[in-house]
Amino acid sequence: MDFNTEDEWLVDDPNSPADGETRREGSDNDGEMQNKRSRRSTTPVSRRRYRGELSSAEKKAEQRVKTFQESWLHLDIFKDWLRRVPDNPEKARCRACNAVMNAGKSELEKHAQGKKHKELLASIMKNRTLDALVDQQNAAMKHTENVKVAEIKLASFFVDTNVAFNASDKLVAVSKQAFKDSKIVKDVTLGRDKCNAIVRNVIAKTETELLVQDLKVSLFSIMVDESTEHCSDKSMCVVVRYIYSKTQKPRNTLLELVRLDARDCSAEKLWAAFEKCWQDKEIPVTNCVGMGCDSAAVMVGSNNSFWSRLKSACPWAILIPCSCHSSASVSSYACAKLPAYVEEHLRLLSKYLRGSPKRSAELQEFQQFHEEQTTKMVKPSATRWLVLHACVDKYLEMRAGRALLGYFELRCFEDREKGDKDAHKILAELKNPWTMAYMQFLSYTLNVMNEFNGIFQSRTTLIHKLYELSHNLMKTLCLNYLKPEVLDRLATINVSHPDYLLPDDDIVLGPDCDETLQAIRPPSETPEGRAQLKRDLAAFKKQCLGFYITAATEIQKRLPLKNEMMKEMSFLDPQVFLDLSARSGGHGLKGLPLLTANFKDKLKLDSSKLAFEWRRLPVEITGRLKDKLLSAETVEDVWVEVKAMKTGAGDQMFPNLCKLADVVMIQPHSDAESERVFSIVTDVHSKKRNRLGAEALNAICVSRSSFRSIGIDCTTFQVGPNHLKKHNSSIYDRS
Repeated sequence: MDFNTEDEWLVDDPNSPADGETRREGSDNDGEMQNKRSRRSTTPVSRRRYRGELSSAEKKAEQRVKTFQESWLHLDIFKDWLRRVPDNPEKARCRACNAVMNAGKSELEKHAQGKKHKELLASIMKNRTLDALVDQQNAAMKHTENVKVAEIKLASFFVDTNVAFNASDKLVAVSKQAFKDSKIVKDVTLGRDKCNAIVRNVIAKTETELLVQDLKVSLFSIMVDESTEHCSDKSMCVVVRYIYSKTQKPRNTLLELVRLDARDCSAEKLWAAFEKCWQDKEIPVTNCVGMGCDSAAVMVGSNNSFWSRLKSACPWAILIPCSCHSSASVSSYACAKLPAYVEEHLRLLSKYLRGSPKRSAELQEFQQFHEEQTTKMVKPSATRWLVLHACVDKYLEMRAGRALLGYFELRCFEDREKGDKDAHKILAELKNPWTMAYMQFLSYTLNVMNEFNGIFQSRTTLIHKLYELSHNLMKTLCLNYLKPEVLDRLATINVSHPDYLLPDDDIVLGPDCDETLQAIRPPSETPEGRAQLKRDLAAFKKQCLGFYITAATEIQKRLPLKNEMMKEMSFLDPQVFLDLSARSGGHGLKGLPLLTANFKDKLKLDSSKLAFEWRRLPVEITGRLKDKLLSAETVEDVWVEVKAMKTGAGDQMFPNLCKLADVVMIQPHSDAESERVFSIVTDVHSKKRNRLGAEALNAICVSRSSFRSIGIDCTTFQVGPNHLKKHNSSIYDRS
């Protein structure tokens, strides 16, 4: 028997001393062993380890735990087969033998020398060459894909900015110099032709395909306008408005910029070009439910026009003339009733100051001397009458100081021979109080038109506000010259009837204009001079009255004051559909009969269920949901919430009403989106890019319009599988 611890007693030995001696020595040893045990129980383990006094049990407990080391994976003897065991650092796995073992280096080295292990490892290494080849091919394919993504992203930069394609070579060259360690940039190639091809046949083509897929299964309205570009080519933009499935909100985007024959732009040719556009894309034109455009006869004529042909194909479609064009036309016709010299004065003054840097600098010197703000004159537009309001306001701002008048007084004083006729003519009008009065009157009246126009240039849905705001515009204008008792019948009365007019002294011309008129003195303090002033004042008010009457008459013609279907469209507003009183009374919407009758067949509406849903709507929406809808920023957000409401069975609560709401929301309240497209054309087709082809121009306009319609730009544009699939050797095709 072995006794390995100090606690064991010695056994009898034949050579041991006598019994008595042994017992005495044993007694002494017993005491010594007890002392050692007592000392060991109180001495710290660390000190006993240092002294070498640990017992065998303690030494075994303190043996080091062997754990897996990551550095072993890089050793030649281990790297081909050794793998760690997840969640167990004390174990290791052999990939060849599929065996788990202790994570001791000596044990692993011993396993590596095994015959069976070597045979299995050799078999794996033969297959590893094939795996490496596959991995290499996958890496190469991934690299090629990354290069394509980089090229498409760079091409999107040229879509989103007005930089010429010629700059693509230098952009790539600079990128390669800046990012020398990038393998992707190293393999990117993007010359002018390739950039053009990617924009046409990858980016724009993908955006168009996605749009066409939506239009094939969605109802939509169109906004059509024609324009002349720098190169005298005629084009017609076709903008569509539909419910975008990803957001459940209306989206405006360009379908195509259609080229026209400038020699013949009749309604027949416009319709033929439009019809070919839809047929080529296989979009059913019968999905069209509305049209917005300007008031040109070729577009909206009742017999032989673009609209008459669309109405024949889509009897349910609604025509909504552009409210912005309508208000601009109102301003144009009304301003024509004022003396021509008023507008001529603005144009001459703008041309005189803006046409000469020297004169502009001299005027700025006068403004600085008089401590006035340095301002420049705005040029009146020949066609856009709303610019006239900005021009008038800038004129009045400059005229309020002393610098403008002082500058022309000095110019005329130095030019005693009157060689500078324009300066003398401008000075005469600056000193003419009637000119100042007309300017102040225009500022007062055009402000109302400008606000109305600005509201309907918005991209958000405002069709439900068009009827109400048109009446508000008419009433605001007529308050200035009509009696109060006729203001509730403005849509039907003769706004020029003498019985309805206010007395001349009560006509409102604006506070600034009234102040100027009161300050005008007669040419002489004689009865003849005072009579002349009275005649001039009467003539001035007559001119202003003519402005008011013409504006009101044009509003009656051009804005939907008597359109009851447009009135029903106000049901989109939560302030209306949550009001129980809106369903009764002479001014109530009742069951939305006109809209229902117009779209019943196209939308497959159930009239009875629609009427029930219309009356049920304010009953179901209460509490927090009602507060949420009333505080929503747009009606699109409101109807997203309404469409999400479900019955107890999980069905949509208001299916018929939501269909009707969608078809009303996609009606265009203005043609401003078409103007935005032509603004893109103007920006892109500049003098330095006059060689840009029609296909490339269309591709840029389509892509940029699509980007803006979903709120992205070249930095947030995501390259998808459809883009990569089209990035191949056929990108240069011009089919």
